[in-house]
Amino acid sequence: MNTSFDLLKELMKAEAGDRNAMRSVAYYLLYENDMDTITAEEAERCVRYLSAACEAGDPDAMLDLGGMYLSGNGIPADRERALFWYRKAAELDHPLAFNRLAQFYLYDEDEDGLGYLPATSDPERIRKAFEYFRKGAELGEVGCMVELGIMYMCGECCNADTEKGFRIFEKAYQADTVELESHAQAAFHLAVCYHYGDGVEKNLSEAKKYILESRQTEETEYIAGRTGSRYFLDQANEEMQKIIADMEDEQASAAE
Repeated sequence: MNTSFDLLKELMKAEAGDRNAMRSVAYYLLYENDMDTITAEEAERCVRYLSAACEAGDPDAMLDLGGMYLSGNGIPADRERALFWYRKAAELDHPLAFNRLAQFYLYDEDEDGLGYLPATSDPERIRKAFEYFRKGAELGEVGCMVELGIMYMCGECCNADTEKGFRIFEKAYQADTVELESHAQAAFHLAVCYHYGDGVEKNLSEAKKYILESRQTEETEYIAGRTGSRYFLDQANEEMQKIIADMEDEQASAAE
């Protein structure tokens, strides 16, 4: 929670028409008030404030409003309206908008309207996701880079190319970004590449270095209250144990 945020003061400014205050209040209510869902009154305020920001051409507000409609946070879920606002943000070349669009097509919704279920098997939706990830990656969006790397590793909508996938993960890892989750996932996939020699020469020491970094970041994110990191933390822990076990096997074989 942002304890320095003066909600009452910002509300007064927002109600007086200050668009910056509108965005600040909406962001606080949606992401920083330690609530899983917001009340109907808070949701109405968020929609009103974000709509004003959208009309002024703010792509971040478009993504936030689209996210509200996708998840049904305080309002009825409406995937088509979510898609509308994601596309509007993409028209302004907002990098994250391409990630949101790709995720929209790649994953079916769960009970909360979010894409945490297995990826769709619909080839047309997968193709759209690939193109959106590719465009986002070109704009430097790290999450898109990671997803695009995975697709090249698997040969999803493209010819499998593990070396290209590795290079994309490497570029995502080296990107100057504050997206800790995406950075941690890039480190995770680099660890896997080094562990099994996918797209790069096998190197268990490098694999251990990257998986430890990924695990530490995911643990920090989880402790900070980002519960979605639990899944990725479990993945990192599992991969770390496999790498350590293989290192021990290598050492035992060398000692024989």
